Amino acid sequence: MGGLLDNLDPESALVVGSRDDYRPPMTKEQMFLNVLFGDRSKPITAEDFNPYQLRELESLLAGKGDKGNVQYKDYPNIDKMGAVAGNPDLDMFANVLGRFTYETLPDGTRVIKDNYDFNNPQRQKIVEGYEGTNPFMKPLVAAARATNAGALKGLKGAASEIGMAYIGKDGRPVDIRYKPGLLPSL
Repeated sequence: MGGLLDNLDPESALVVGSRDDYRPPMTKEQMFLNVLFGDRSKPITAEDFNPYQLRELESLLAGKGDKGNVQYKDYPNIDKMGAVAGNPDLDMFANVLGRFTYETLPDGTRVIKDNYDFNNPQRQKIVEGYEGTNPFMKPLVAAARATNAGALKGLKGAASEIGMAYIGKDGRPVDIRYKPGLLPSL
């Protein structure tokens, strides 16, 4: 008698859709590192995400109208740390986009505009403090604050501190465009 895995085809395992259209999901950690170390002049676009992630983003906008904004409170099951329980794709968008504006063009294209940065009213004084810090002292201050934030809030707290120090106001533009009708169905 064969086992459950005896008939598993490794060529088609864990692939959603066809082999031609599959892109692994973008994670919030990958995006953070892409912005921290990558080309900040290149916008984040729909191509950075797979169609299933864009479908989850569209589910967040469903019923909100053709133009508006999304706030943290609009994400379902979001906690005080900005994490969305039970949905890794929406959790990623809560961290990558957070608050953003959107509109629907006459041809049905959904356009999401934002800037991936660490500049918001709650962080503004810290970001400005890092901007004025001596470049030789900045890594020491950031490391000390990240260690403290990590102890209090875990890895996300430490990453947030590094983001405020080294991304700050100098983030990466977001220009996500997609047609909701062309996304895979739920």
